[in-house]
Parts: sequence; structure tokens; C-alpha cells
Amino acid sequence: MKRFISFFLSVCLVITTLVAGVVTVYAEGTPIEDTGITWSFDEETGTLHFDGEGAIPDFDEYMVDDVLTLPWKDCAFTTVTFAEGITGIGNYAFCYSESLKTIEIPDTVTILGKGVFFRCTVLESVVLPSEITEIGENTFSNCMALTSVTFGEKVEAIGTKAFYRCSALEDITLPASLKTIGNNAFDRCTALTGIDIPEGVTAIGSRAFNVCEDLEEVTLPTTLETIGEGAFNECLVLKAIEIPEKITTIPAELFYNCRALESVTLPDGLCEIQTNAFYLCNKLAGISIPAKVNIIGEKALGYGKYGNPISGFTVTGYQNSVARLYADANEFNFVSLGYILNGTCGETATWEYNEEEKTLYISGSGAMEDFSANPPAIHNLIDYEKVVIGEEITRIGAYAFYGAAAMDFEISLNVTEIGEKAIGYYVDEEGNEAVREGTSITAYEETAAQAYATENGITFNTLGKLLVTSGVCGDAAGWTYDEETKTLTISGTGAIYDYTEEALPEFAEYEIDSIIIGDDITAIGDFAFCTTKAYNEITVGKDVFEIGYNSFGFTKTYLTDEEGNPTEEIAYIPNNELIVKGYIVTPADEYAREFEFIFEALDADTYTEFSFLFPTVTDHINKFIFTYVNNANDLDFNPMVEDPEVEVTLPEKLVTNSAITLTKGEAENTYTFIVYGDVNCDGKSNSTDALAILQHSVMVNVVEDAGILAASDINHDGKVNSTDALIILQLSVGKSQITDYYNPGLIR
Repeated sequence: MKRFISFFLSVCLVITTLVAGVVTVYAEGTPIEDTGITWSFDEETGTLHFDGEGAIPDFDEYMVDDVLTLPWKDCAFTTVTFAEGITGIGNYAFCYSESLKTIEIPDTVTILGKGVFFRCTVLESVVLPSEITEIGENTFSNCMALTSVTFGEKVEAIGTKAFYRCSALEDITLPASLKTIGNNAFDRCTALTGIDIPEGVTAIGSRAFNVCEDLEEVTLPTTLETIGEGAFNECLVLKAIEIPEKITTIPAELFYNCRALESVTLPDGLCEIQTNAFYLCNKLAGISIPAKVNIIGEKALGYGKYGNPISGFTVTGYQNSVARLYADANEFNFVSLGYILNGTCGETATWEYNEEEKTLYISGSGAMEDFSANPPAIHNLIDYEKVVIGEEITRIGAYAFYGAAAMDFEISLNVTEIGEKAIGYYVDEEGNEAVREGTSITAYEETAAQAYATENGITFNTLGKLLVTSGVCGDAAGWTYDEETKTLTISGTGAIYDYTEEALPEFAEYEIDSIIIGDDITAIGDFAFCTTKAYNEITVGKDVFEIGYNSFGFTKTYLTDEEGNPTEEIAYIPNNELIVKGYIVTPADEYAREFEFIFEALDADTYTEFSFLFPTVTDHINKFIFTYVNNANDLDFNPMVEDPEVEVTLPEKLVTNSAITLTKGEAENTYTFIVYGDVNCDGKSNSTDALAILQHSVMVNVVEDAGILAASDINHDGKVNSTDALIILQLSVGKSQITDYYNPGLIR
């Protein structure tokens, strides 16, 4: 009988084995294809071992048609060990290993793939290698028996769902190297009681600690910059939280259904509290809102059990703030911290309220942002009486001062756009939108401010026409106007444009005392400086070689009839008291003489004085010295130069076209002598010179040399003819003196 029973049990065991599939005992060193890695399983000890060098590959297709495809899927291993040559463990390598309890990972492993221990439901503890820098997506997801994790010192990131549903994990120490915690990283770690997030962490992902039902204490680092939506959703026993200073947004549902939350501290830099952020926080009796918060979402605060308002809920904040608007709209208690007196109203625009002056100042630069009628801009909750828009503000945003009590608006000339209903609009007692009676705008004419006032029926107080202080007057020339000194300055290079009687330059009506035309300007166009009011002086640069029709010195004047009444007839009257400052022997000199303006010569080389010749005139532009003597050879040629640092090189003989060179340091100026009447360059004026002039006049011996031609034009009429020859003959017989023709203003 006993033998039969034994035989029967043996048969049953064989049948059971065949049906259930007994674990195969694999030979040592089963290879993983194309990797150089081998694995083996010791059935007696339940150990899965990996040998070789390199990384265990990824198994991204670990499941096909709901069947696990891993090579060791049929091995009921309880532990995994690795040789020192293993450097990485690929994606999903041990997922669904539901008998795995312990694992020994050597420090040679530097990479853990995603989902490596996914759904290892009896894995109890892990010591991570020291070189690991990231805990990837789903690495320990659904390891519901995991109670202990030891991190290496280089872990910087914990990925999405890395510890999702690790429901036995009661306590965890995060490494000091950590920087980011991913979405749902500790989602539904229901046994976790406290978490101290180390300094250095900058981001916590959405629902990172979602439904951590036993999480009572949380410490957030000062380095934290962003928190994802619902990060602490349904942390049912969390009692207090302090939000770090770098956080600017409390995201939606951040503390949704945190029923035990009693204390919340918000940072001064906070700008937004999103929808349902503290919804169903039944024990939160009140909250203090910082001044910069400009958005509070629907039911973000003060709503508890069943979504009803929390009885006695109190909002503490500033009188002119979104906090007060939120409290009023939801009928919560409000405790005032006073008024916010300054803030931003654009990317680079700011506002500030002066309580003593009851004035709101908009300063900074650029455009104000657009606002809306409900709610209006925060500063509109202050009862200011006046608004001053700064010089560098370029745009006033829509609804910027909607509902404000202010009546007086001063707007700078740089504002080029004013948005919809920005100024003057409010809602009257009957709930109708209207323009507040008595509102006025003070600004320059022909500006956006005047246009807005006209379009909206608002009183406009003019500051006069817009005064433009700079512009273009040539392809490479520009003008600037100094209103204080009433000086118009032209700079740049090249020619000034031609203008017309009908189209004078834009500065033609300005109050101008003086005009300065800089060097490098080469021509002055027609009517370039004709104005409606006379000016006192004009300085013409040395490079101007062309002056157009009525270029300067003329005043546009409406003529009067016999009774002295102005007519539509216009004349351009020269100002004979105008002082023209320029250089001799230039178009400026000639222009001044032609229209009888007062001419004051400028000295181009101020350190030189040719006092050794009399009479003499120096043309510093063309570097000529014009001498008026009958016989230059009779002069005591002793040059006197005032500057002792100037070295003088003398000509061998003082005649027409002889030269004198003056050197000062590296600068050198050479002047050519023109001896009037000395046509043959011998230093004398006699009949020989007269004959040469006559020959030139009848085209017998044409002279082209500029110096000789200048010496031949005795009477300064711009011609070389018999009249000049006759003067020389008279000089030669003593009938006249060359100095009788001394007239520097007529030098050509």
C-alpha cells in the first residue's frame, strides 16, 4: 500500500510539473544576443546573475500580446547580482519580476534604464550605485513592498512616476545633488509621512506627491522656482506649508483637498494663484496675499467641504489689490494692509502714487500693457486726482485708467498710441458706461493725446504744437535744435537739400537766434534756412563751396495792403542785420557781400600772423597770401610768426607763386604768395606784366596758372583784360599805387 501511495504521488508530481512548467535550470553563461553579456540562474538559491562587460540591453518590447518576453521570465529569482564589468541596466530589464526581493547593483553601473524595476511587487530595498545621475521614468513604479531606497551622491533628477504607487515607502532621504523631481514622481506613496526636499532643487513636477495621504510635513528649498499643477493634491494630513521666495505662480489644484492644511505662507514675489489652488482646504481659515499678486483664479481660496465658502474665511491684503477684489466678489472678510503705492504697468513701465500730491506718475519706458474693464488696473483703486505720463512712455494701454477718479491727465509728446477707453471712462450709478464729466487732457497739438481727446469728447488743453528737436536735411546731413539756447546746428557730411517757397524746412517757424553749419557740409540748398522769424547770425563751415537761391538770411513775410492789413502775397525779405561768420574767398563771403549781410571773417590757422607784409590778406582756405606792393623786392622780408613753436622756411625770392612753409610738430602748412601785378613772377609790377596781360586778353598767350591769373586781376572784377594792363602801366609811371586797390572783401 505504501509503495502504491509513493508511486501515485510521484506520478502526480510529474503531471503537475508538466502542466505548470517547472523552472528550467539554465546552464552557466547563457548569452544575451550581440552584447557580450551572459546570464545564469541558480534555482537552489533563487539568484539571477549577470556576467561579462558592458550594458544589459533595453527591452522596450518586454510585453507582446500580454506575454512577457524577457529571457529570464520563467526564472523565479528572488535576488539579482552583477559582475563588476556590468556598466548599465537597460529599459524594463526586470519589470514584472514579482518574486524579486533584493538586488545588489555594483558601483560600475552608471545607467539605469526606464521601468527597470516596474511592478517588482515584493522588492523591499535598493541601494543605488554611486555614479547614477538620474532615476528614470517608472524605474520603481508599482514596487508596492519597497520600504527603503538609498541614493548615490550624484543623482540630479528623479523622473516621471519613478516611485509611483510605492505605497510602503514611509521615509526617504533625497540626495543633496538633486535638481529636479518629475511629474508623479512620488504619486500615491500613501505611507510617506514627511519629505525634506534639499536645497538645490529648482523644479517639482505636476502631481509629484499626489495622494500622499500620510504626508504630514513638507520642507521646500529656497532654490525652488517652479511647482507643477496638483503637486500636493489630496495630501490629507498636511498641516502647514511655506512657499519659497522664487515661486511666482501657485498652480491649479496645488493643495486641492488638503483637508488638514491650517497655515500657508506665500512669498512676496508671488504674482498668480490659479484656479482651485487651495480648494477644499477646510481648515484654512484665512490667508495673507502679497502685493504683487495680480491674478487669483476661480475658487482658488476660501472654499471647503462640498465646495461651499468656508465660514469666516478672511483675506488679508492691500486695499488696492486683486486680493480685495477677490474678497469682495466672494463676500469674504477682508483685512487691509493699506495701499500699494507703486508697481509695474508694462514690461518696462512702472507706476507710483504720491499721496501728498494725490498724483499717479507713470514712468520707465516703452508701452503700458492693456488692461480690461473688469477688473481695472490695480492703481485705479486709489483715489488719485491727477495722472502724469513720463517722457519715455510710448503707449497707454486699453482701459489703463478705466474707472479712475482722476480728472486731469498730462501726457508726454512721445506717446504715439492710446488704447480703447484708456482715459475718462467709468460706470455711472445706473450701471451705464460713460465719460466722466470734467476730465481733461493736457498735451501737445497734433499728437495721439489730442486725437484721443477729440474722438472721445474730452477737454483738450494745448501745450502748443509739437516741437521736433532733430531731423534730416540731407542724404548724410542732419539738424538739431536746442530750445534753451535757440541754436540750430547742422552736422554730418555732403549737401543740404533744396527746399521751395511752398515747402520750407520743418524748423522754419522755430525761434532761432543762431545757426551753425559744421565743417564737412559741402553745399547749402535753395531756401534751406529761410524762416518765418529773423535770426541774428549764421556760421558757415569751411567746406561749403556752393550756396543756393535764398539759402539763408531771408525771412518769409506776408505783405500788407495800403491800410496795413496782411495779404496772401508773400515776399522773402533779407535781414540786413544778419551776421555771417565764414572764411574769406569762399561762397559765404561772396553771398554775404551780394545781399549786404554783415560778414565776419574766421581765421582758419589761428597760430599764424603774416605781419611782415603790408598791406596783405591771407586766404587760409586756399593757402594764398595776397600782397599789395609795387615792388616786392624793396620789402624788408622778415617774417614774424607769433607762435614760438612754429618753424618757418622762407622762399629764395618774394614773387608770385613763391612759397613759405610753416611747421608745428607733425603739422605743416605751405602758403603761396600772390604779388598783385607781378605776372611774370619777378617781384615787380611794370610794362612787361602789362604786355603779358594784354597777350592773355587777346588769346595770344593764354595763362592757366591760378596764381598768375590771381595776380593779374588787379581790380578784382573776376576778369583779366586791358583794364588790368592799364592799371599796371599807371603804376609803372607812378600815376597810382597798388594799395589803392586794396580790398580784401573782393578777393577772388
